[in-house]
Amino acid sequence: MLKNKFELCLLQRAKFVIIATMKEKESIKAKLISFMKGVASISGASGPKNPYEGLSPEDADAKALKSDWETVGDDIRIAIGQFQKSTTPSVPKNRL
Repeated sequence: MLKNKFELCLLQRAKFVIIATMKEKESIKAKLISFMKGVASISGASGPKNPYEGLSPEDADAKALKSDWETVGDDIRIAIGQFQKSTTPSVPKNRL
């Protein structure tokens, strides 16, 4: 009987240590990620947080809308190019 209580106590202690270690690792990881984000923001490596910062709401909307339509245009140009390649008959290389 004493052996079973002792084993149970050891198992509970081991479980506690494992959980505490996992939480400690998560805490260290979170702190490291936070630190790296801070370093990146100071050095400017993360880029601007808000590309529309300092613009009026109307100018920000216009800039975003322009960017959206430029992306649509790029997609259409790519699709046209792919369509033209797929419909243009290819000339065999050995025919001159």
